[in-house]
Amino acid sequence: FKKERLSRMFFLGNYFKMKIILTGATGFIGSHIISKLLAKEHKITVLLRDKSKNNSFESLGITVINGNLDNKSSLKKSLKDIEVVIHLAGVLPSSKVSKKSLYKTNVDGTKNLLTEVLKSEKIKQFIFMSTAFVEWGSDSSRSDYEQSKILAERFIVDRTKHTDVKFTIVRPGFVYGNSINSGISPLVKMIASNKFFYVGTGNNLFEMTHVEDVANLTVS
Repeated sequence: FKKERLSRMFFLGNYFKMKIILTGATGFIGSHIISKLLAKEHKITVLLRDKSKNNSFESLGITVINGNLDNKSSLKKSLKDIEVVIHLAGVLPSSKVSKKSLYKTNVDGTKNLLTEVLKSEKIKQFIFMSTAFVEWGSDSSRSDYEQSKILAERFIVDRTKHTDVKFTIVRPGFVYGNSINSGISPLVKMIASNKFFYVGTGNNLFEMTHVEDVANLTVS
């Protein structure tokens, strides 16, 4: 996977304790990044929609701000004194998710967040979790999900020009790991039970990234 425009800053280095906010902290990738940030003793804030999950973060010493990417007031509150933003929140593709929903969160939500970020004098690093699959085609051939991610990327690149905020775009492949119960899990179970069979020659290539690798790169 790729990490676009690597920052020369020490933003998450071992020698500095940073004030970091995560969106999408309750997700698969987010939970792994949280663990690694806690191990490095960074001061963490998370933006949560679901208040019922507050305690699980607060019990770890994490500051919780309830809100969402549409609520500019909660975004402004959550970014107070923050130095690094890790933007993971996004809608994944499925048969139940409309193009409108994908664009509202993945594009408009990113725009709302970055707009508030650029108003801050303290934030120096913006990390955006994209996908390697944006490279698979053109604007006319990408899926709605892939197109929503590339549009968000373009907005980040354009809006951070001539600012002090450096950005990092992380493009992992299909993310998998031991604690996920969707995606690749059914395939693993088929292989383990000797029920798996190849479709075609079995020589097709597919980009895959372990969640630990994604988390390690993000906090490096």
